[in-house]
This record gives sequence, C-alpha cells and structure tokens, in this order.
Amino acid sequence: MTTTPHNRVARYAPTEEKVAAYRPRLDVSDLGASYELIFDAPGVSAFELSVDGGVLFFRGEVEPRDPQAVRDGALREYGVAAYERRVKLPEDVDVEAITANYEHGVLTVTAPKSARAQARTIPITMD
Repeated sequence: MTTTPHNRVARYAPTEEKVAAYRPRLDVSDLGASYELIFDAPGVSAFELSVDGGVLFFRGEVEPRDPQAVRDGALREYGVAAYERRVKLPEDVDVEAITANYEHGVLTVTAPKSARAQARTIPITMD
C-alpha cells in the first residue's frame, strides 16, 4: 500500500463516531455568602443543570461540526461530544437559590449558602 498524506492521517482517526462524555474541569470557590462553581465547557449548545439529593448534575451537548469542513488529507479530531459532571454540594447550600450563567465557553454556577449558615455579626447591647 502506498502511503499518502491522507491514509497516514486516516490511521489515527476513529473508525466510528461515538458520543463521548467528557468530564469538564471545575473550580470551586467559597465566596463567604455563596459558593461559585466554574466549569470549562466550550462549544456547548444545549444544557441540563439539576440538583437531586444534594448533588449538582451538569450535562452539556456539543453539536457536530459541518462534515464538509474536513477535506481530503485533513485530520478530524473534533467530534460530537457531551460534558457531564456531578458535584456533591455542601449541606449549607440553599438549592432553591442556585443560579447559572454560560458565557464564552464557561458555565458559572452560584450556589448561595442558606441564611442559617452565613456568618453574621451579633450586636451587643449595654444595660
């Protein structure tokens, strides 16, 4: 078999397309009154975000790119994929107040702490 640029690349290409589930990178910060969870999820076009039993579940779908974008002799590594991640939330999170924002490939989830769990200053009265 004669080796051409096309069949050299094809040896490394997947033989069939499968939907993969990637585990997105995550940063969690305690901001005092809330927790901030930041997921890297570039290219996501459809989301599912839910909480069940104190576990935050994130799933994001990535749509396939135009198959005509790959020409003879090119390597195609980007395919259809999904991001999935489950995160156990601290017990002091008010799950009814969780909000989320997706911008520039980053999903930011803000999980406020319940009022009981937040630090507060107690005034002292002098008699």
